[in-house]
Amino acid sequence: MLSLEIIFISSSIGFILSSIMIDDIFGFLFSLFLLTLAGAEVSFGLALTILSYRKFDNIFLNNLTRLKS
Repeated sequence: MLSLEIIFISSSIGFILSSIMIDDIFGFLFSLFLLTLAGAEVSFGLALTILSYRKFDNIFLNNLTRLKS
């Protein structure tokens, strides 16, 4: 998940810089959308971690396959 965060931030920086170069607002708006999407991804991962800890009393990733029930 960390690599996705790096990709989101780097593409956001690219959109902001291109928006500054061509004097357009859409790059800023799309970078804001990307940051919102990255925040939602982090909250989803945190929710899975908390759910795994509450159910199994540890945060091992192998337990996530047993969360179906």
